[in-house]
Amino acid sequence: MKSLLLKDLYVMKGTIVTFSIILLAFIAVGVTRNSMFLLMAFAFSSIQSVSVFNQEAACRWETYAGGLPLTRKTQVLEKYIFILIPLAIVTALTAVILLGMGVFAPGRERPDLMMLLMMAFLSLIIPSVTIPILYKVGPEKGQLVSTIFAGILFGAMAGGAMALDEKWTGIPSLIPIGAIALSILMLVGSYFLSLRIYTKKDL
Repeated sequence: MKSLLLKDLYVMKGTIVTFSIILLAFIAVGVTRNSMFLLMAFAFSSIQSVSVFNQEAACRWETYAGGLPLTRKTQVLEKYIFILIPLAIVTALTAVILLGMGVFAPGRERPDLMMLLMMAFLSLIIPSVTIPILYKVGPEKGQLVSTIFAGILFGAMAGGAMALDEKWTGIPSLIPIGAIALSILMLVGSYFLSLRIYTKKDL
């Protein structure tokens, strides 16, 4: 598992700098001006799996992996663990910034930590939909379809976040908890669906 994660990190090394700059810009604007940019940061980090699939297809990784002592279950599980890494980094970095603002600028308006957590989990819906598509039809055909789905999902989440942001102080606590639970269930279901698709796939 560790080797597979390192492999994907090496695959992404060419875009890590650009990726980091974009994320930092989104986070900076999100915590100081418009929380919508935080959602963009989470969504952007969650779609990096598409890039990994594209790179693997270019070097025919699936054919090579077939000769290695790797189960398909391990390969699928690694993909889902890998998408959690940038999301965890963005969440931790944003939380630290918000906590710092609470200490050094307590009077400044900033996003609620619970809303931050909900955004992080809701962004898991995007890879939950796109990864099974990529396993089913491959990155060449699946990139366009997954991009369309990602755009639709992001638009829906952005609209929901804007509506919640305006009435956040008055909403029941069960709403963000329910959204987090739904996101986790979708991710788990997506993993088993991807595993089923990849297990039956002829390489």
